[in-house]
Amino acid sequence: MTGDAALGEARPPFERAWKGAVAVLLWVTIAVTVWRRRRRRIESRAAGGAERR
Repeated sequence: MTGDAALGEARPPFERAWKGAVAVLLWVTIAVTVWRRRRRRIESRAAGGAERR
């Protein structure tokens, strides 16, 4: 979807815009989720607790 939004030829501007917005939201959600999991794992190890999955 990201590539279609960025490079979609013969696509109406509104379609490219909403696909781009959805792609940005998706990538931000993934980045925040990964960041939270890493932070939680580091805090857990620092506290001496068992690693959660």
